[in-house]
Amino acid sequence: MAKTKELSKDVRDKIVDLHKAGMGYKTIAKQLGEKVTTVGAIIRKWKNTK
Repeated sequence: MAKTKELSKDVRDKIVDLHKAGMGYKTIAKQLGEKVTTVGAIIRKWKNTK
């Protein structure tokens, strides 16, 4: 099984900022070069901790 990379705080913050600005998961993922599932997981974690 491959090791997973941890996203930097800057990237996680950028994902949340773009989501707050109204961008969709697919658009954010494409813009930042991440997977849609990764973007969704970051946003779900953010929603649970705000």
